[in-house]
Amino acid sequence: MTAEQLRRGRGRARWRLAAGGAAVLVLLLSLTGPLTAAQPNQLLNGRVEPGTGDTKTTIAFSVRFSSALGNAPTSVTAVAGNLVIPLALVQGSADNGRYRGTAKLPAGTWPVLFQASAQGNDPALDGPEVTIARAPSPTPKPTPKPTAQPTVVPTQAPPPPSAAPQTTAPRTPRPAPASRSARPSRSPRASARATPGAATETARPTDAAPGVVGTDDDQQLVTILVGGLIAIGALTLIGFLALLRDRRRRTADARLELLPEGAREAAAAPPAAPAAAPPARAPTMWERDFALDQEPIGTVEYSPPPTHEDETT
Repeated sequence: MTAEQLRRGRGRARWRLAAGGAAVLVLLLSLTGPLTAAQPNQLLNGRVEPGTGDTKTTIAFSVRFSSALGNAPTSVTAVAGNLVIPLALVQGSADNGRYRGTAKLPAGTWPVLFQASAQGNDPALDGPEVTIARAPSPTPKPTPKPTAQPTVVPTQAPPPPSAAPQTTAPRTPRPAPASRSARPSRSPRASARATPGAATETARPTDAAPGVVGTDDDQQLVTILVGGLIAIGALTLIGFLALLRDRRRRTADARLELLPEGAREAAAAPPAAPAAAPPARAPTMWERDFALDQEPIGTVEYSPPPTHEDETT
C-alpha cells in the first residue's frame, strides 16, 4: 500500500468513529426524553383567590389533579407563608378533579406551591404570589359616663311627747330645721381611656418543608445520564489515541519519503529471517583425547607383585 492509500484509510476510520459517537449521543437523548416528559400524575391550573388582602382575609387555594393511570392522591396541599394548607376534593373524581382549601396568611408577599402525593410520582406546581397586608387595629368604644344620682338626706323625727303632767302652758314643739337641698354626690369619674389589647395572629410553622421528593424515575434518569457521559468520555479517549497513532505514522511516512528510492524500499521491507545455523560436524581424534584428559581420574586400588612363595603355593 502506498502512503496516499494509507492516509485515505485513516481518514475514513476517523469519520466512522465520529459518526459512531454522534449516534450514541442521539440514542441517549432519545432515551432520556420520554422519562422527563411522560409523568402519570400532574397538577394543573393552580388558583389563589383573592391575590391580595390583609391578615383577616380568608384566601382560597385550588388546583386540579389529573392521573393518566387512574391513581387517587393520598394528599393535596398548598404551601404559602410557612403554612401548609390541606386541599379537599370539591369537583370531579379523585383521580381527575379540583381540590380546594382556605386559610389566613401572615403579612408579606408569599409564593404559592401546590403539591400532591400519589402512586407513581409526586407532582408539584408553582402557583401565583399572594400579597398580605397588616389588618388595621380596631378602634375601642368609649366607656359611657355613669349618670349622677341625688343623695337623699333623711329628716329628723320629732321627739316623743312626755308623759309627765304639764305645769305650764304646753310648749309647742320646735319645728325641725328645713332639710338641706339635695346635693348630688360627686361620683368618681370613669376613665374614658380604654387600653385595647393588641391582638396578634401568630402563624404556626409546620414541620413540613416545601420541596419535591425524588422518585425512582429521577434515579434512573441520573443513572442514564452518568452512563452516557462515561460513554462519551471513552469515545473521546479512543479518538484521541487514534489521532496520536495516525500522527506518528504520518511522521514515519514523511521520514521515508525523504530517503532515496532504494533505501525507502529497504526500510519498508520486513526484516529478513535469521540465517540457519550450520550443521554440527563430527569431533576429531585430538578433540576426543583432549575431552578425555579433562575427565576426572577415579581411585585405583594398589596390589603388590606376586612373590616366590605365592607361586609355589
